[in-house]
Amino acid sequence: MKVILQKDIRGKGKKGQMIEVAEGYARNFLLPKGDAIPATADAMNTMRLQEKAKAKADAEAKAAAQAIAEQLKGIQVKIPCKGGEGGKLFGSVTTKEISSALKEQFGLELDSKKLVLPDAIKSFGSYQVKADQTREIRAVAVKTGQEVNQGDVLFILGQGDSDELEAATDALRDLEISYRKSAINMPTFDYTVEERKIASAQEKYDAAVKAEKDALDVLNKALEDQQGAGYQEQVAVLEQKIANAQKTYDELAERAQAEREAAEQRVADAEAALAAATPGTEEYDAAVKELADAKKALDELPNSDTSIALSSIQAQLDSLNAQLDALRSAAGEYATKYDEAKQARVAAEDELFELKHSLEQKKIADNKQTQLAAIDLESLSAQIEKQKQKIKELSGGEENQITSNVSGTVQSIEITAGQTVPKDTILATIEVPDMGYTLSFSVTNEQARKLRPGDSATVSNFYWGSEIVATLNSIKTDPKNPQTNKLLTFDLDGDVNAGSELTISVGSKSANYDYVVPNSAIRQDNNGSFVLVITAKNSPLGNRFFAKRVAVEVVASDDMNSAVTGDFAYGDYVITTSSMPVKGGDQVRMAEST
Repeated sequence: MKVILQKDIRGKGKKGQMIEVAEGYARNFLLPKGDAIPATADAMNTMRLQEKAKAKADAEAKAAAQAIAEQLKGIQVKIPCKGGEGGKLFGSVTTKEISSALKEQFGLELDSKKLVLPDAIKSFGSYQVKADQTREIRAVAVKTGQEVNQGDVLFILGQGDSDELEAATDALRDLEISYRKSAINMPTFDYTVEERKIASAQEKYDAAVKAEKDALDVLNKALEDQQGAGYQEQVAVLEQKIANAQKTYDELAERAQAEREAAEQRVADAEAALAAATPGTEEYDAAVKELADAKKALDELPNSDTSIALSSIQAQLDSLNAQLDALRSAAGEYATKYDEAKQARVAAEDELFELKHSLEQKKIADNKQTQLAAIDLESLSAQIEKQKQKIKELSGGEENQITSNVSGTVQSIEITAGQTVPKDTILATIEVPDMGYTLSFSVTNEQARKLRPGDSATVSNFYWGSEIVATLNSIKTDPKNPQTNKLLTFDLDGDVNAGSELTISVGSKSANYDYVVPNSAIRQDNNGSFVLVITAKNSPLGNRFFAKRVAVEVVASDDMNSAVTGDFAYGDYVITTSSMPVKGGDQVRMAEST
C-alpha cells in the first residue's frame, strides 16, 4: 500500500515522502496515528505542490542568504563585555546582542534568530559531527534520514580487528530487519461485511419497532372507540333491528307452520275419504281429486308468500348478526395484529443482537492477535537495545564511540565503515528541528510600500492546520528582480514543520468595490486612464457592436485586478484583450465563448 508520510519515521522515510508499506502496518499503525495518509491522487498532487513550493522557498532562501553574506563581508562587530579572572566573561554574548550591534554599528537589520554562534549547538541550520582525532571508523550505526536523539551512537571507532564486534553489528542489523518485517506484517482486519449486515439488521429492527407501535396505536384506538357513546349506539341500533326482524320472523314462521299443518291435515283427510269410498262411485272419484289437490297445495307451500317472506327475513337477520359480530370483534382483530407485530420486533431484535455480539467477539479475538504481534515487536525492540549495549561494550565503551550531541534528523553521512579519517573530518550532518524558521517571498514594489517591519500576517498551514504566527522582519530589494520587486522576510513562531506548505496573507484589508476589472482592460492615453466598453446598435443585418471609451479612475489594484470608478452600468462588457488594436468607435466582434 502506498502512503505519504506526515512525519519522519525511523527506518521508513522522511516527512512528505511517498513510500510503499504492508497494508496491515498502514491501517493499524501509520494511518490511525496520523503518521501517514493514503497516496490518493489528490494527496500526491498536494505532495508535488509542496515539493515545488519547497524548491522555490529553498532557492529564495539561498538567494537571501547570499545577499546577507555579501553584506557581512569584512564586517567586525565589537561588543564590550565585563570579564573576571582567567578571562571568563560575566554572562555570555548572545545572538540578540550581536544583532543589536550590527544595527547600531553598521545599520544592518539582521534577525538574531539568523545568527549562529560558533560553539552553539542549538541554533539555526545543521550540526556537523566531526572526528576528534585520526581514527578508523569501524561501523556506521545510523542511516541517512534516520531520527536520532541526543546521546545516540552514530559511529563506532576501531581498536583493531574484532570478529565478535563485527558479528554483533551484523546481528543488530538482522534484528532491525526482523523488526521492520514484523511491523510490515502486522495483521489487518476488515469488518465491512459484518458492519453491512448489522446496518441491514438495524434497518429491519427499526422498521419492526415502528410497525409494533403503529399496531398498538390502532388497537388502543379501537378499544377507546368501544368505550365511547358512538359504539354503544351502533350496537343498540343493530340489536333493535335484530329484535324487530326476529319478531317478524317468528310470526311468519308460526304462520308457515300453521299453513303446513293445515295442508298436511287436508292430505290426511283426503286419504281417509278415499279409503272409505267405494271405487267406481262418485264419492271415490271426488276423494281421488281432493287428494291430488291437497298434495299439490302441500308441495307448493315453499313458494307461498309466507315462505318467501320468511326467507327474506332470515337473510336480513343473518346480515344484521354479521354486522354486530364484526363490530364486537374489531378490537380482537387489532389485538391479533399487534401480537404479530410484537413477535416480528422481538425476532428482529434477536437477529441484531446476535450480529453485534458476533462482531464484538471477532474484534476481541483480532485484538488479542494484534496485541501478540505488538508484544513480538516489543521483544525485538528489547533485543535491539540489548545488542546495542553489547556493541557498546565490545567497542570499548564511550571513548570508542561518537555520539550525537543533538536531537534531529541525519541529513547526510560522509564516510563509510572501514575508512580511516583525519581529525576534524566531517562525518555526518544532522538537522536540528524547532530552532526557528523564516519565510521569504517576493512582492512588487507597489505591494511592499503598503507594509512595514513588525506587521503581522495571517498564516494557515493548509495540510496540518497548525497555529503559526508570522511577523514581518525585513523588506529588502529582491536580488533577482531589483528594479521591480522587494523581498519580504517573516519570522515564524509556532508549530512549524519542515516540508509544510504554508499560505500567508499580508497587506491591506479587503474592501467592497462597485467595479473591478482585469488589469489588461485598463488603457492609457493623453487624457488619462480608460477602458473600452462594448455597445450595440441595431441594423438591417442585426446587432452591430462598437467599442466605447469610458474614462476611469483606479482606486485600488493588485497583480491581477483593479478597482475602478467610471460611467459604467451593471452588465457592461469590457474589452480585456483583442486580436488587433482597438480604439473608441471601432466596430468589434465578440469572441465566442467555449
